[in-house]
Amino acid sequence: MSVLEMTRRAIDAEAALVDLASEGKHRMAVRLARQLLAERGPAYSCAVFRAAAAGNLGALVPDAEQAVQTTSHTEVAFAAAYALGRLYARRSVPILIKTLQSRRSARVRAVAAEALGEIGDVRAERALREALSDRSAEVRLFAAFSLGNLGTEGSLAELSRVGKTDSAVVRNHGTVAAEARRAQRRVRNRLRGGICQRG
Repeated sequence: MSVLEMTRRAIDAEAALVDLASEGKHRMAVRLARQLLAERGPAYSCAVFRAAAAGNLGALVPDAEQAVQTTSHTEVAFAAAYALGRLYARRSVPILIKTLQSRRSARVRAVAAEALGEIGDVRAERALREALSDRSAEVRLFAAFSLGNLGTEGSLAELSRVGKTDSAVVRNHGTVAAEARRAQRRVRNRLRGGICQRG
């Protein structure tokens, strides 16, 4: 089977999983997803995790956690970490923090930072603040974004520093400094509104 044919089939499998989930057939979708994870390659694993995120298939959180921790395939780890964020998997926060602090590819570390912001658990604040000094501009940008989502007062000084000094550009996202300034505004707005946790 050619790579193109395998990609088409993986996309079809992803669509089928999302359709099953949207029809309320979550058990069937999870069963099919686990079968695809066990029997197919990376293209299917990526499709499964994208479908888990789109179809709100929370039962696949353990599978995504395992993939983030064990796979050497960057795209699979990326899709799995993305799914954990979209599924608001609080139980996965320690795994995502470890991924953010690892030597994985910048792309995987960046999506781990983004996922931590989606989940919104203050346990991630320290790791996200440290990630503002990461060697990758993409990681720094998503760390700033996520700190804005967490809305903790403790992140304001770091966001201010990055907002004044980090002029690195991330393709399709702008500068790290601009994202840090937006995050800083979101934190201040939340603090004024009283809907923010203090960190």
